[in-house]
Amino acid sequence: MPPNVKYAEVKITVDSALSANGTVFAGVESPMNVAEALANVNNEAYCTLSVIVSHTACEVALEKALTKLLRLPDHKQTMELARCVFGKHGYGKIQRQKDRCLYFALTGDIIQEWPRWGEFKKSIDCRNAVVHDGKLVDSSTAKTSLDIARALIARIQSKAVSVLSA
Repeated sequence: MPPNVKYAEVKITVDSALSANGTVFAGVESPMNVAEALANVNNEAYCTLSVIVSHTACEVALEKALTKLLRLPDHKQTMELARCVFGKHGYGKIQRQKDRCLYFALTGDIIQEWPRWGEFKKSIDCRNAVVHDGKLVDSSTAKTSLDIARALIARIQSKAVSVLSA
C-alpha cells in the first residue's frame, strides 16, 4: 500500500469454533497475527489498521467466550439473545457496562480490577480516535495496543476455560 493511502479495507473471516480443552479459542489468533504483522510495518496506515484489528479480536474473543459460557448451540442463537438484552449491537465490547455485567455473571471475574484495565481503557481511547477521528498511529502505539489486546484475550480465555472445566 502506498504511504499516502490513509484508508484500507481489511476482511478477516473468523470461524465459530471454541475449544474448552485448553486456552485456544479458534479464530482469535489469526486476526492477532494480522494485527502483529501490520504493527511491524513502519507505516502509519498499516499501524493504524493494527489497532483496529487487535481490538476487533478482543471483541471476537469475548463473543466466543460468552457464547460458549451461555452453552447455546450456536453463535446465531447467542446473538439473538444478546440483541434482546443489549439491543441491535449485541455484545462483545468489554468496555461497556452491560457486557462486563454478563461477563462477570458467567465468570465471576471483575475485569475492571485487572491490573492492566487502565492500559486497556487507554488503548480503547486510541482505537476510538482511529476509527472515529481518522487518527493515524505509529508502530510503537500499535504494538502497545497489540500487547494489551493479547493480554485481555488471554484473561478472557483463561476465565472462560476455568468455568467450562469446572
